[in-house]
Amino acid sequence: MKNKNNVYLVVLVLFAGFFTNSISAQTGQSGDSETGSAYAHVVVAMEMIPWDDLRWGTLISTGEAATLVMDPITSAITGGTGHVASGGSPATSAVWLAHGTKGSSYAISVNGSSNTGMTIPGAEVTLTADFPAGDEMQNTMVMTDFTIGFRNGEIEAIIHPEDSMQYFHLGGSLSMVAGQTEGTYSGSYDVSIDYN
Repeated sequence: MKNKNNVYLVVLVLFAGFFTNSISAQTGQSGDSETGSAYAHVVVAMEMIPWDDLRWGTLISTGEAATLVMDPITSAITGGTGHVASGGSPATSAVWLAHGTKGSSYAISVNGSSNTGMTIPGAEVTLTADFPAGDEMQNTMVMTDFTIGFRNGEIEAIIHPEDSMQYFHLGGSLSMVAGQTEGTYSGSYDVSIDYN
């Protein structure tokens, strides 16, 4: 009878030990481990080449103020009343050639203001007459509201997948005051491009 009790005691001790070890093993697994991945996308540095300057052509000073608008693709000027000369030097939009990684989209900035779709809000350029005369307001013209155009009906800035480049054109608005001083006006602006 004593031996039978000893057997029960041994079995009970073994079972208790197994149960305790099982709980310890389960409660000890509080962490986890997985494998992560790392990736990199390498592109060529973007470059741009100025192809043509922005020229408003020959304009006429009248007794009325005017805001002229240049189409970035056709270079046609609208607005004003008799402010655009029928002869003289023609108007041309600015043309730039962008080069980068094929199929990549990019942003266009003028004087630090980036494009929103086909416009560049916030960019402003002052054109000043080549000689001082009269009121300061009459010696300057301000260009704002830059617009972007692409050849062949394209509607967004994406580097061509075939030749790694894209032409883009810049137009915008030019403000003239009444009695604008005659002379040759000029100004400069900074254009930059970068991947989106």
